[in-house]
Amino acid sequence: MTRQHNRSSKRDPANQGPYLITAITKGGSYVLRDMEGQQLARNYTRSELIPISDRPIFQEASLEVERILGHRLNKAREYEYHVRWADEDEKDSWEPFSNFDSTDVIQKYWQEHNKAQKETKEARQKRTTQQKRPYKLRSRRG
Repeated sequence: MTRQHNRSSKRDPANQGPYLITAITKGGSYVLRDMEGQQLARNYTRSELIPISDRPIFQEASLEVERILGHRLNKAREYEYHVRWADEDEKDSWEPFSNFDSTDVIQKYWQEHNKAQKETKEARQKRTTQQKRPYKLRSRRG
């Protein structure tokens, strides 16, 4: 469900939905699809969403994710995540967003990923700053 902030009157519904979350962007907004499978025209922030259930009903058995190792874009330009499973018998695999029961592990991955990128960028800037040598000026006396 989504909150509707642009209602024309109080009689209009305050919420719309239900919708299925299909992806989370790098910026943290959510990509939604309606029950007919059509993607909504815009993305929504977490504060605009109203969860219907904290306990999803699973149609099949689920595996526990130990952590996400990486990400990539597939041919449909949707993120897939390289998953390390908590069960040691399972091999690492690439999974689309739609296979996750919860978005918590994905949010944690993006937070760690963005933090690591920021630290790498800062370290690179620090190295370049240290490598620059000050210019020596000749004194003009005459």
